[in-house]
Amino acid sequence: MKLFISIVLLALTASALADGAPPFGPCPEFMECMKSNGLEKEDGKEIFKKLQAGEELDAEVQKKVGCTAKCAMEKKGIWKDGGIDSEALEAKMSEFKMLDTIPNAKENIKECAAVKGTDDCDTVFQIMKCMKEKFPFPPPTA
Repeated sequence: MKLFISIVLLALTASALADGAPPFGPCPEFMECMKSNGLEKEDGKEIFKKLQAGEELDAEVQKKVGCTAKCAMEKKGIWKDGGIDSEALEAKMSEFKMLDTIPNAKENIKECAAVKGTDDCDTVFQIMKCMKEKFPFPPPTA
């Protein structure tokens, strides 16, 4: 099974969602970002289920998810100056031993970080879709 968002959320996700250690759970910053983008905790659960099932989101919800993830990544130092800071993301993934256990992780991060959308929120959503394709979830254990 692979990840999105894990909601949102890979290690974008691990980082955006995790508050220190697995199992991954929403950190306070992520919850603030959800609220500021018009999403409630229950919305997040439903969205996550849809994404895990491979279902598409409607455009409004997709925008809210992308903006929420962008907000959380900004707070975690992963989104800077209109793009993913690959080094910061790699550092966050290292905290969860993801770089050591996932083949081609650094190359996949760079590939996904180069994806562009119609605006910053869409770019984040498209990056998350790319990462869903590249990284298993939950991450393998070493």
